[in-house]
Amino acid sequence: MGTAAARNKTCAFEIKREIQGGAPLISLAVSNEQSTIFLMWAHIGDHVNEYIVYVDNIETTTISEKDFNDFFGIQFHGAQQRKRYILHVEAKLKDSNEIRKSNIITANPPLEMPLKEQLIDRYFAYITVNAESPPPDMRLETESRYRDIDSFLKRIIHLDHFTNRRPEPKRTIESLPITTGLRNAIPTISFEQNSDGITLSLATKSPVISDFVESYRVMVDGEQYGELLSPQDESKIQLNLSSGEHECYLLVLPKDEDQEVYQSNILKFDIPSSTENDNIVHKTLQQEDIPIPKLNVQIINQSSIHVNWSLDRSIPTEVSVTTMYEVHIRGQKFSDEIKSDQNFQQDGYIEHVWHVSNSPLDIKGIPDRHEYIVFVQALFTIQELSETTYFTTTSNEIIIERVTPLIDLLPKPVLKVTRIGLQMVNFSWKLDNSVDQSLIKGFRIVLNRKPTEILSSNQYECELRNIKSGTINDVQVSVTCHPDFVEEKLSNSVRIICPRRPQPLTIQSLTTEKPFSIGIKWKIDNNIQDEITSFKIFLDGKLHCEIDTNGHHSFKYEFAKLHADQTYSIYVKSCIGQKKLDDYVYQCDMESNASNELLLKCFTPPKGTPPRIERMYPNGIDIVWDAPIEFGNVKVTGYQILKNGRAIGPSIPIDKRRTSIHDLEVGNRYSLQVVPLTNQSGGTLFQTGEEYDPERHIYFLPGPKLDVDFIDLVQSPSEFWIENISGHSAVVCWSANDSSNGNTQPDSYKLFIWNSKEQTRDQATIIPISKDKTSQQLKDLQSATTYEIQLESYKRRRHQKTNDAYIVSSTSKILRFETGAPPDAPSNLNIIACTNTAVRIGFDPFIEHNAEIITLRVYCESISSRTYTKEIILDLTPDSTEFILSNLIERTNYNLIIYAITDEYLHEIHCRDITKLPKKLKSSYWLTNKSLQFTTSGCEPASQINILSATIESIQLNWILPKVYGSTKFLGQILRWKLQRSDIEHSMKLDCNITNTIIPGILSYGLYKISLDSLFSMKTTFDDEHDEINRKEICLTTTETTSVRFQLPGLSEKPEIYLTGYTTTNIDLTWNKPNMFSIIDHPERLNQQMKIHRQLIGYRIEINGQKYNNLDKDQYQCTLTECQPGEDYKVQLVVQTCVQNEYMDDIFLNDNENDEELDETPSKKLRVRMLNNQDLLRSFQANFEFHHNVTKENTIQQRNEVKPLGKINVHWTISNIEDISHFILQWHSSKDLRIQQRILNNDETSFTIDARDEKHFYIIEIIIVTHDGIKHQYEQLKMPIPGEPDAPKLWLVKTSDSSFVVEWSEPKSYGIPVIGFQLYIEGKQAGDTIAVNLHRAEIPSHINRTYQISVCAITNNPQRSRSAMSQTLSVLTTPATNPIPPMYYNNNDSGSRLFDRNTVRTIPVQVESINEEKLHIDWTSFLPMTEIRAYYIHYICLNNGEIQNMQVSKRHQNAILRDLTPGFTYEITVVAVDKDGEIVYTSDKNIIQMSAPPNAPIVAIRERTHDHVTLEWRPAPSYGELAVVGYKMYIDNRLVAILSHDQLTYTLTNGSPCEEYIVHVQALSNDKNISSPMSRGVKFTWPGIKPGAFRRLDDGLTGTVVVAWDHPQLEDETEKLIRFKILSENVATHAVRLHGEYNADTHQATIYDLINGKYHLWLEIQSEHYCVRARPITIGFARFRNRQLYDSAKCFMKKRKRFRSVGTMTMTPTLRQIQYS
Repeated sequence: MGTAAARNKTCAFEIKREIQGGAPLISLAVSNEQSTIFLMWAHIGDHVNEYIVYVDNIETTTISEKDFNDFFGIQFHGAQQRKRYILHVEAKLKDSNEIRKSNIITANPPLEMPLKEQLIDRYFAYITVNAESPPPDMRLETESRYRDIDSFLKRIIHLDHFTNRRPEPKRTIESLPITTGLRNAIPTISFEQNSDGITLSLATKSPVISDFVESYRVMVDGEQYGELLSPQDESKIQLNLSSGEHECYLLVLPKDEDQEVYQSNILKFDIPSSTENDNIVHKTLQQEDIPIPKLNVQIINQSSIHVNWSLDRSIPTEVSVTTMYEVHIRGQKFSDEIKSDQNFQQDGYIEHVWHVSNSPLDIKGIPDRHEYIVFVQALFTIQELSETTYFTTTSNEIIIERVTPLIDLLPKPVLKVTRIGLQMVNFSWKLDNSVDQSLIKGFRIVLNRKPTEILSSNQYECELRNIKSGTINDVQVSVTCHPDFVEEKLSNSVRIICPRRPQPLTIQSLTTEKPFSIGIKWKIDNNIQDEITSFKIFLDGKLHCEIDTNGHHSFKYEFAKLHADQTYSIYVKSCIGQKKLDDYVYQCDMESNASNELLLKCFTPPKGTPPRIERMYPNGIDIVWDAPIEFGNVKVTGYQILKNGRAIGPSIPIDKRRTSIHDLEVGNRYSLQVVPLTNQSGGTLFQTGEEYDPERHIYFLPGPKLDVDFIDLVQSPSEFWIENISGHSAVVCWSANDSSNGNTQPDSYKLFIWNSKEQTRDQATIIPISKDKTSQQLKDLQSATTYEIQLESYKRRRHQKTNDAYIVSSTSKILRFETGAPPDAPSNLNIIACTNTAVRIGFDPFIEHNAEIITLRVYCESISSRTYTKEIILDLTPDSTEFILSNLIERTNYNLIIYAITDEYLHEIHCRDITKLPKKLKSSYWLTNKSLQFTTSGCEPASQINILSATIESIQLNWILPKVYGSTKFLGQILRWKLQRSDIEHSMKLDCNITNTIIPGILSYGLYKISLDSLFSMKTTFDDEHDEINRKEICLTTTETTSVRFQLPGLSEKPEIYLTGYTTTNIDLTWNKPNMFSIIDHPERLNQQMKIHRQLIGYRIEINGQKYNNLDKDQYQCTLTECQPGEDYKVQLVVQTCVQNEYMDDIFLNDNENDEELDETPSKKLRVRMLNNQDLLRSFQANFEFHHNVTKENTIQQRNEVKPLGKINVHWTISNIEDISHFILQWHSSKDLRIQQRILNNDETSFTIDARDEKHFYIIEIIIVTHDGIKHQYEQLKMPIPGEPDAPKLWLVKTSDSSFVVEWSEPKSYGIPVIGFQLYIEGKQAGDTIAVNLHRAEIPSHINRTYQISVCAITNNPQRSRSAMSQTLSVLTTPATNPIPPMYYNNNDSGSRLFDRNTVRTIPVQVESINEEKLHIDWTSFLPMTEIRAYYIHYICLNNGEIQNMQVSKRHQNAILRDLTPGFTYEITVVAVDKDGEIVYTSDKNIIQMSAPPNAPIVAIRERTHDHVTLEWRPAPSYGELAVVGYKMYIDNRLVAILSHDQLTYTLTNGSPCEEYIVHVQALSNDKNISSPMSRGVKFTWPGIKPGAFRRLDDGLTGTVVVAWDHPQLEDETEKLIRFKILSENVATHAVRLHGEYNADTHQATIYDLINGKYHLWLEIQSEHYCVRARPITIGFARFRNRQLYDSAKCFMKKRKRFRSVGTMTMTPTLRQIQYS
């Protein structure tokens, strides 16, 4: 079932007319004239009343409804080249005020045509066509798409290649000038004929014609007539023309010469001769002269008529007549399909009107069941000379009467669905019973609005079969009263949807675990939108079953109870079930084609093999069997033994096919079977004693049975013993067997012997023995070895049925014996006493084992590498237990060995005399010895004192502990320190195990001598080691010196590294030079600052925490190569700098006193993920490129257009271009966060971005969009944009009589390096460029002058050659002794002038204090006698020597000095300078001291332990009459104490471990309103351990308690956790119990042994120095035997009682945390 277009092989055109929202879609067409803009759009529907066209938001023209056509076109003439025009169209809707605005088009003539071929007939460039298949000669431009169920191809074609073009549409084309003023200036001309010729009249639309029109040119017969006319001239012109026909029009000449000349309307007239003019009589037309239309109406069909009319007389030719017609139809009811130009209701009827210009007119939608009236009105517009007259005439009226046909007597049939099947539907219908059956002449089936099958009048059902898949079918039935179906009535419509045929499935075989079964599986692709509801499964070509999908996508099915060794054919079909979608919408059944066919066999488990007897003995029998045959994927995993049909013992592994069966009784018969166990998951394993059941154990098949008679066992000897045991031999004996039964007599014996420590019974040595022997000699045994032996009796037999041979045996008991051994070494060998040169040693005696000791030998030698000594040899008697070694060296390690010499050893080395033994004895099993290592006494002092830091707050140092040897004891340490210029020495006692400490501040700057005394105790006699009487004490000292100076901080800002590119193996990086200048607060002087100049040494790159390489200081970018694809890298840039000490004071010390140690400042870690081989993106890189024609000067000149300094070139590479739809490139500047983006084709791999934001960076990101719509994002690039450096900071250092010194900072640079500095004096360049590493300049000067100094940084970039100027520094060179010398010099030094002594040159100055930071300076009483240029206030801080100047305009004689330091003293002078900058007047020096509160105290930490922290501060200096009377202590901004003025320390004792605290101290003065500023905050962390959360995890309903805890927090990261402990306390008995100790990695524990009751439970944390308890929890514990019994029990009581739970919710008071050290 397909569409009509598909059946007829036609194509459906689709022209897009509207944009979103229903507004017109406008476009531009191409014109041959460059000054013409051709605007086009299509009519969007009859709901539009008019179109309004706008150019630059100015209304240009309006198209009303009477001028509507299919297409509209406006040709705008006179468009200026390279000028932008904005065009849009508004559609005004009928019966509402709604206006819909079209898309906006911006046009910049001349227009370029992007198409390959220009248009010829003003069609749109492209149209779309819908077709199932394109014409053979059609050129396609785009892709296919799918819509709803039917498959369409939407393609763009070129119209000129379409063979069967549609009829020409109706279009409205209008030409207008594009300039609104000029368009309104085109006049409309008319004429009146007179005796001399004609009078030409001009009618204009705009009153401001002169703004656009230069003049008018009258053209008659193509030639200019008369002079040019001005717009201000009269609107009527007399034209004297000769007789005959003439043509006249006006040319409009615009003021703008670039605009087009426009033309007015054209007049054609005939000038009669003079005689004819006299006979002309104009007659005015009357109503009776106007023709009347005559109407004729023809009925075409039931709903269409043909209207034709003509005029009853002709129209007069001597006048100009315009005729229009209105066709009227008046009735009471009309169809919705009727389309008229106008309609209205009046007096109960509806009237439709059509406006036409000629006859005839065909009208559709006329009601055939109602009466209606038709008539025509003619509208005449008559132009007579200068008058316009309108007339209207009406035709005759024609009445069409109502006709009632027979079809109206029949009702509509009611159609319904009776049955739905596979691609088929059964329908039935019915009529009312009251219908006269004789009127029914037949029924007809209408399918998709097309009649198909005709049925008889008595047939009320039909069947629709073989419905085409993927179609939608509307079915109706019609009834008729005419055999030829001239008239018929349609029933209701029933829609039948036949879904697309599902794709055939692909089924696969599935390994099944059940025997005699076959498994299959298949799945539905998630991308397939078919609504599959079930599957039909076929076995050997027959429907086996049908299963539902139930929303799943993968399916499995098993066929059970199949026959073995039979091949089955299997395939599956997908089914879409029928359903009712709506009241009259149904879906029929549909099934797919058959899937692939599988030919499979069912699975059979392996069968067991018959067992065989291997051995029979009194405890049981051993059996063996062969491996069974496996089928398919089923593998044997083990075996189960059946005894008399029941399972015995556990299953046997697959690698063992031998087992022993015990618990057998002599004289019985047993049946044995072997059952293979398989890897099938559904199998039920055997339980011990369980009987084999074929139904239950379907996966296991037992093998054949083996019958065993357990009788006639072999007897072993009754006695078994050992004789004559020696070191290397022994004799084994047993009794003879005296049984008379031959079946129990052995055929032979086997003796098993093995070393019990090294071997097992299976590793024993076997000695065969005949049945006649009763003893056996054992030789070549090892001494001092334990042996075990066993005797086994053997007899061979055969099975009666299988004839398999097996062995019957019995064993004796196991005997154990031990051979002889060397003597045992002493259990104790120890030092009794030790001195520096001798040692006294004692030992226990050797223990003999049947080997006599001849002598004892002592051998001692030094093992210290630093000394060389001879060995010491000493022989002792065998009963000795003590000896002394002398002549030893102190602090030396010795190794001592004592040997026991036996006869066996002498025999082994072939020596008979002990005096001939060698010095070093050869090792032997028989040479027993005991060794001891010892060190003689002595001591070494502490070493390697390392000064970690030395500041005014503290000196931190560590060292290596002293060393003691032997009996020497280390008693303790004393640390002493002393400032070299002071006579006071400080000391502290330290414990023996202390290796680091802190000398607390506050310390003075200077050189310190630090001494560490080590105290020892040494032994002097050989008395007992614990004797403390005979000892002496000594002291050894280690000395170190250090300087306490202020440590300068590093860079004020961290460097920033930027990622500018990456590939699969490379990373591109760049960076800017960080700021080398910083200002910090002075460490000792409050309210003062110090300036730090740093010099860049170089850079270093670190990757993943490892040093990569060093870079030169001039480098600003690098590339990392040989990276691994897909790996993550963390990159850091480390800046290496040093302080320029020539600009610093001596009291400051930075970290790089040693040239090898530089200040290093790392950047933040930059994480970069490398591209891998699976990524579509292969590389993504960017670089900055300067515009060489852009300089700072021409950028400033063109203020209206900002020119970028350069551009960013972005380029990338990809792997699979065929998978990529397009790219999205996004970027934004750090200055403007507005994201910009560009969509690029998949064949574009580069783009250029204008970089306008200097000194900022751009973030660039690329997104790859594949054809499936997935967006792939990657690492962003960050590209810094260069710019000019910042302005330097400039300040005055000092002045003298002949010069002054200024200093400036190196400004921060942005990608453009600074190569030097340039000084400017009085705005003029002074000297050559100064080197970049110099920051001071001494400038020669004259006294009593003012100098204006500024400086800028010089770069090597021509676009940004220098930075902005620094602030101007005013310098006055007034000497301190004589401010006004007898003469002064001008700037050119060309001469000198003497002051007039009679002139008063002193400026009277008054100074008033405003507050502690401001002064008011006033000299308003001063009247200058000469002209001055400005005043200067020159003030010097006498505390720090800082000089500053303030310029004041000559119009003012007062000023306020701000930002003065409280408490400091200033010397203030006011001077006046003339136009040459020379000082002509000066005031006296005014010395003012600022009022100030006390200075803020300088606070430091003296001591910090686990239980207290001690703080210390210096006394705060005060000024004037104020005195310090006390101090306030603040902790975390909370007042904790108020102290007296003489208390300069404070100890905190209630801190919490691992908590951070900030301490401030404020000094109080005797004036309660004045206090010092807060001191600098001292931040510290309280030492100790902070326990984590301790909680219970179980629900309290089980018999155990489960607790967990978080890992504790350690203040000292080097502190090591040792263990955790869980303890509990019974609330009733107060009994405390330990429930276990856990290592430091455990964080959960289970407690099992609690009895019923209430407990406090806590966690104890132990580390190297601390023991901490976590906050306890209270638990209620009770054991529940069976909770279901309690839940089901019921209790009935007279009074209800409330029971309180004793579980985990019981609350107890909070315990305070306790911490121990």
